[in-house]
Amino acid sequence: MDHVVSRRGGLLVAEESMAFEQLERALKQLDRDLVLNVEFDPVHGCAVYDVHKVISRDRPAAFICRWMDAYGTPLPLSSGLLELVQKLQSGHGEDADELNRRMLEADERDVAEGVREIVRDMLPRITGKRIPVLHRGIHLRRARARNGRYDR
Repeated sequence: MDHVVSRRGGLLVAEESMAFEQLERALKQLDRDLVLNVEFDPVHGCAVYDVHKVISRDRPAAFICRWMDAYGTPLPLSSGLLELVQKLQSGHGEDADELNRRMLEADERDVAEGVREIVRDMLPRITGKRIPVLHRGIHLRRARARNGRYDR
């Protein structure tokens, strides 16, 4: 059996190369609504593989993933695509609603911190309670003149 070697995150990964029909059957075993599509990429001059999930007949299929590396170069068809779909389908046990709630809470904290920082900066200017610049009187000038740091 042929193997495909790819580099992911600094690691060389050996994957089992698969035929289109073989991978399509494996995706159907994973979820019967998954569809493997192939398109021609004119930029790279090769096939690009997409996985979609059919939700219903009257709605377009939902995009799951596209099989390419981090730089946008299409990858040859291999078992890595099946592993990627399994990882995306499992969601690592996290609920999308929970992830959205945590993201919104983090955004709210960032906004509140930004507002507090603006208030700390602007409140003395608005209320007129600025810290006055200290007057540098004659004694400071004489002390500097004694030390040689003052030119007349």
